Amino acid sequence: MLKKIMMCTMSVCLILSSASFTFASERAEDKALNNNQYVINDIETFKSEINSIKNIDNLSKKEKDEILSEVNPKIINDFVDEKIEKMQSELEKTPITTSRKEIDLGDNCKVIVSTTDAADNTINLPALKASTPGASTLWKDYGYRQFTVNYEMSIAVLNANLKLINHYTLSKNGIDLRYGEAEVGNPSFIGVNFGKATHETVVEHSSSAHKKGNSIKISAIYNFEYALPYGATITKNFKLYNNVKYSDIDLAGKQVKVVQSWSGDWL
Repeated sequence: MLKKIMMCTMSVCLILSSASFTFASERAEDKALNNNQYVINDIETFKSEINSIKNIDNLSKKEKDEILSEVNPKIINDFVDEKIEKMQSELEKTPITTSRKEIDLGDNCKVIVSTTDAADNTINLPALKASTPGASTLWKDYGYRQFTVNYEMSIAVLNANLKLINHYTLSKNGIDLRYGEAEVGNPSFIGVNFGKATHETVVEHSSSAHKKGNSIKISAIYNFEYALPYGATITKNFKLYNNVKYSDIDLAGKQVKVVQSWSGDWL
């Protein structure tokens, strides 16, 4: 199981997991594996079909549904697993100074990972002076901030945007977590009978960092489930961590130096 950690001062955009592929019944499995039920029964033919389409993002959901209805569900599952494995491998190579990275996974699939850190204006308090923007900014002014990890993916049957937001406070004491927030942004399921995307309650692993070297950390698990023809169901689970480390402090300048990072486990 691969882990990816980006250390930066910046800003994070996400995607999905190692898949579990099950069938509702033996009869459903027999139908799904019966090559006579589908036009496309091997992964290479499926890739050729996808690659023959220009501007796949511009296709309507109906057009995409028609294409996927011809594909054996097991082939779709194997295809998604292959892209997830490649995605994880490529993210391991991401430079630590990159605040946004788009990765071409091939076969008209992609993942975008990005991060943002900004003054948090969700609280009715006087406006705070913003720190200089950019991935190289390490020193942040005292006040309320939010560090966002955003992870987007577009792979075969599913487009999804996962977000984990760390709302924290910088002061002479260091860093204090106010609360964490998880979101699943407008997932779209293609060629499925049923699909849903949810997230579990945000977990606070450490809520204060008052000593240099300590971090505040939150995490959330994102769940995806979608049903293909003949009772085939694919489920995916991704656990995302969001961390802010207390590196140094400038008491006179009222700033804290932070190191922000994220990591993800495909469950």
